[in-house]
Amino acid sequence: MNEDKMITEQRIARKIGGITYLVGVHFSEGATETVGEKLKRMMKTECEGAKSV
Repeated sequence: MNEDKMITEQRIARKIGGITYLVGVHFSEGATETVGEKLKRMMKTECEGAKSV
């Protein structure tokens, strides 16, 4: 790992029922799309997949 770059990671804990889920999130410094754009793209892809079932 290159120590010249600062890696930012966040962890989110969510409890669903009796299970606690820990989710690690990291972002690429070279990303070309915003978080909003990525979420829209992911939701669109998910909806298109659901239509084909």
